[in-house]
Amino acid sequence: MKDWYAGVYFGSSTGVTGVIIQNCEISSCFSWGGVQTAGGFVNSFTIQNCRIHDNGDDPGGHEHNLYIESCEVGCSILNNEIYNGGTNNIQIYPDVSLGHSI
Repeated sequence: MKDWYAGVYFGSSTGVTGVIIQNCEISSCFSWGGVQTAGGFVNSFTIQNCRIHDNGDDPGGHEHNLYIESCEVGCSILNNEIYNGGTNNIQIYPDVSLGHSI
């Protein structure tokens, strides 16, 4: 079964804090792909020790393994294998604040 947005999606106008994604495999997710942060304030998330691959087959070009649209403070992407992501394997928006671990 294909998910329209992402394998893991978190984002909200009210804020998301303290998400930890670790030691997992995320693959074969449709459209936006593997992991996506969007839609508001996201703080203090960690993605670590994961295999994120072969995500996204949207003909509109929204093909990502990792799509980071928002992150205010304390965001870490550590020790992951990220590959085979289609058009945009990893996309990190310019408004993501500095001082994160990627």
